Amino acid sequence: RKIILIIAGVVMVAILVVLLLVQRYNRTVSALMFADKAANAYKNADFTNLKKNLLDASKVTKNDPKILAALIKSYASEGNQNGTEDKAFKTAEPYVKQALDLKPQNAEVLIAVGYLYETNGKYQDALGYYNKGLELDAKNSQGYFHKGHVLEFLNDSAQARQSYEKAYSLDQNDPLIVMSIAKYKLFDGLTDDALLLYKRASKLESANADQKAEALTNASIITRGNLSQIGDALKLSEEATKESPSYSPALGNHGYNLALSGDSTQAIAYMQKAIAANPRISQNYWYLGLIYRATKNYPASISMQEQGLAKFENDNTVLGSNRQKTKGLMLYNLAQTYSKNNNLDKVVPTLQLALDQNADLKEKLKKDTQSYGDFKEVSERTDFKKLI
Repeated sequence: RKIILIIAGVVMVAILVVLLLVQRYNRTVSALMFADKAANAYKNADFTNLKKNLLDASKVTKNDPKILAALIKSYASEGNQNGTEDKAFKTAEPYVKQALDLKPQNAEVLIAVGYLYETNGKYQDALGYYNKGLELDAKNSQGYFHKGHVLEFLNDSAQARQSYEKAYSLDQNDPLIVMSIAKYKLFDGLTDDALLLYKRASKLESANADQKAEALTNASIITRGNLSQIGDALKLSEEATKESPSYSPALGNHGYNLALSGDSTQAIAYMQKAIAANPRISQNYWYLGLIYRATKNYPASISMQEQGLAKFENDNTVLGSNRQKTKGLMLYNLAQTYSKNNNLDKVVPTLQLALDQNADLKEKLKKDTQSYGDFKEVSERTDFKKLI
């Protein structure tokens, strides 16, 4: 009887072990299934389904730091894509707490948390998380890339470049890292090199739909630098919108290219789509304003340009020293439109604000006035002459 009881006990233990193994196997299979679906959603830049599958995976795996890090980044990316960064930050906070409580010394977790803080405009906090992550994993290319990006927001361009170059030395096949190097090639005047890098980034296997669209958009902008190649620029921008139909910068750039090609109706439609996709991007309002001005719809132009300037301070797509120059040019264009619409009392004050932001615009003001007849409505006024 004792032998029978012992055998029964052994059998019961064996059954429990088998049940536990089956349970673990089922959890593993489920987690892999959700992870696979999440990977497909990421590839398509479908952040709604990405979050859903990562949430499902996190319930199955229970406290997996990789899943939690990916989930936090998905919230940050979605917020950054459609201009809802504040909402994304608040929604992701419980997962940040869970991840930091679970793995406070995990580099992936720290870098994901840093990215969430960065997209919410908390740049010093983000930098702190990136530095902690890199202390734990000095070969984390994503950590160096994100550190470079946040340093641009903090106007430390020299350190930003060093961080990007370090990221590139570690990984030359990450589309975001490749694009960061392409940007510096452009700054250095190596336009052809920059164009090749952007085109390469758009074809990388690891690039998702938004990253392909971003790379193609930048390639299009460079190509447009030569107006005789506007047809090629238009093809690139059209390809970008097909890669990611809801990526706001691609929609805006394609709209601007259509305007330069003479199709103002389609241009306006694309600019409106771009604004709807991400209302925070000030330049889309600015470009739409310029398109309306070209069609002599000055009231609509002024409305869009003023909205763009109102959005500018909360626009996280314009980095570093470019911010002042960009704002100066937006103000300058608005002053031009005020002049054409006979809002004459607003012209000189707006021009003064533009010159305060970017003193280099004084030369443009002289040339536009003398060579192209701009500001003819106020050109004889004493306060205007003082600006020149």
